[in-house]
Amino acid sequence: MRRRFIIWTCFAIGLAALVREFWPVCPPPLPTWNCETQEINIKTGQARYRRYRFFVKICDATKDTALSRAITQPMSVTDIKDWHTVNQFAQPSLRISPHYKYHGALSQVREVEMLQKVYALNESNVASIARQLLITWQTNGSYYAASDFLSDTMMEFEQQGRGYSPPVPQSVQPAP
Repeated sequence: MRRRFIIWTCFAIGLAALVREFWPVCPPPLPTWNCETQEINIKTGQARYRRYRFFVKICDATKDTALSRAITQPMSVTDIKDWHTVNQFAQPSLRISPHYKYHGALSQVREVEMLQKVYALNESNVASIARQLLITWQTNGSYYAASDFLSDTMMEFEQQGRGYSPPVPQSVQPAP
């Protein structure tokens, strides 16, 4: 009797360890059990962050990005839903996410911000890039073609001679 109890206890502990270890790899049957999601609105460029604990949404924040600040009106070229999941982290301590169609979209938004800073783009340039990026997301149904678009845009700026030049440090003069 005691031996059977020890075997079942070891089995339960081992099973719990396996579930804990491989939970992010397996498709979660309860996606809102204990997770964090990141979403992108492919018509406005806004980002949305949600957190769930025990099926209860505890945080829902929508933030403007460089894209949403650059355009004045939503871009809608196809009949497609607005919000798409970018990442879903099954456990807050593990930063592992399934691969979604728009998995790299928030990274691409940061690339636009980087282009704006590095090449000192004005508002009309950023708005043009933002519009084209949103159109590319909508027409291609994923972030892959948008990655090519951003690479081509950067190459155009380099060929135009708009390369990044770091600020010249001011010479430090000793105090008298």
